[in-house]
Amino acid sequence: MCVFFLLVSQLMSVWIVNTLKTTELPEFRGELDIGIGTIDFALSNMWIVQCSMSEPLLVFVKGTGVSVTVTQLLLAVTGSWATHFGIIILFQPFESEFSGHISDVLRQKICQATEQAIVDLERHLQESSGTDKSYFGSSVNLFKLTHPHVVANTYGTQKGEFYSSSSPSEPLFSPSAFDMQPAENYTLSLAASDFFVNSAAYAYFSSGLLQINIKDDVIPKSSPIHLNTSQFGIFIPQLCTLYPDMEMQVLLYARETPLFSFSSAEVDVHVTAAAKFSAVKHDRTLIPLFRVDVDSSFNGNSQIDNIHLTAAFNINNLTLTLGSSKIGDFN
Repeated sequence: MCVFFLLVSQLMSVWIVNTLKTTELPEFRGELDIGIGTIDFALSNMWIVQCSMSEPLLVFVKGTGVSVTVTQLLLAVTGSWATHFGIIILFQPFESEFSGHISDVLRQKICQATEQAIVDLERHLQESSGTDKSYFGSSVNLFKLTHPHVVANTYGTQKGEFYSSSSPSEPLFSPSAFDMQPAENYTLSLAASDFFVNSAAYAYFSSGLLQINIKDDVIPKSSPIHLNTSQFGIFIPQLCTLYPDMEMQVLLYARETPLFSFSSAEVDVHVTAAAKFSAVKHDRTLIPLFRVDVDSSFNGNSQIDNIHLTAAFNINNLTLTLGSSKIGDFN
């Protein structure tokens, strides 16, 4: 886990340094006794212009989380200060008296600013509830943690599922028992259960994202088949008679949530879809023609070859049926 610790420590260092560099230290007023009286002083417009630190010490704390310790924090601060003794403005004669006192004040203020930044980070993490965003088109699907963080002596684990932010709801299927033991000598291990992948499919399906509009201009010109009523008239004779030589458009969409099933040797995929065919008028409005329902299932396997992910799939079933028609029945 040393590589993991190093990476997280570096990220924490960058975050702490960037946070401190964008933090304005609050104005501070005080006084210093110089023996013959008291000098009033004010520190204002203070910003941290340079910041360096050693690598934070990061360790897992069993049952709690991750503990981070920061030491050797070096800062350079710029700002304005003013002093006065009664009605006189004084500084240089008592510079040695001020330097130590001002350093103590700055250390106190910087520590307070650092602690507040950590409190803000903790509050942000609590409010986020372990949710990460994944964007697809204009909709957002979220990865939600379904179990608390599990922290052991040398590793941490998380479990979660996908759900739709536009129409959040639990899928109709339930997760089965699934666990993964940490692999020795590996920094990061990933595993996906049936439920994890199917929850993503359900999220995209319930968000209305599993659909695509196919137009003729996306089909290569070299293709022997194009979306045109004249060509489809070879298979559907009445189409040429009713709508001769018109462009066509196909809306392909999932009718139900695609389902994935994993085994040690392969993955099985079951997809039920539909394709709505329409004729396109000159004003680009659509004339509904017919709908074809698709029931398909595939199985296959994948492997990592060197740095490449390869996969092979077989079609077990591909059944096409006429779901509805505005132009009469046809085979």
